[in-house]
Amino acid sequence: LYLYVTCVLIKLVATQSVCKESSRSPQQIRLAYRQNGVTISWTTSGMPNGANDSPYPTVFFGLAPLEMLNQSIGSSTTYGTHWFHNVPLVNLQPSTTYYYMIA
Repeated sequence: LYLYVTCVLIKLVATQSVCKESSRSPQQIRLAYRQNGVTISWTTSGMPNGANDSPYPTVFFGLAPLEMLNQSIGSSTTYGTHWFHNVPLVNLQPSTTYYYMIA
């Protein structure tokens, strides 16, 4: 299953997760376009004790599904019992397809 997202500048394709679905799986994945890039955001439920389950939210990306050699690390914020993760991808080239995977 692929999620195709297009924009005037870039096209991002989410790769299928190889992780087993769990309460820690990314939920509510969102894309916010910015000049020459995008911010990928998602929500997780956190650990049973309320701790951040993804203290270093990371997105791998690249020009082919099996060659996602670039990575970007973002930030996390908590609101109540959920964690919100935001990872910016910057300096993306116009009219280029990028594949990404939330790690």
